[in-house]
Amino acid sequence: MNSTKGADTMKLRHSTCGVVLSSEQVSMMRGLLKEHCENRQYHRQSAEAEDAARGLLSWYKNGVTDQERLRHLLAVSVILRS
Repeated sequence: MNSTKGADTMKLRHSTCGVVLSSEQVSMMRGLLKEHCENRQYHRQSAEAEDAARGLLSWYKNGVTDQERLRHLLAVSVILRS
């Protein structure tokens, strides 16, 4: 395991209050976040991208695991913030 991957795992574990995500779950959420940021033209280190990542983790932690539902929630969250 390289140090970057270890750091990502630590961040995810901390961010999800002890919930450990599988590599498939992390990959799916990273893909959704990347797609969302590209569609909205957010820089991946922007506050908007961080908010979207926090939202994804929160929704997932609260039982929303369907990729399409998460994609919808990301889109709706942008509308609600504007």
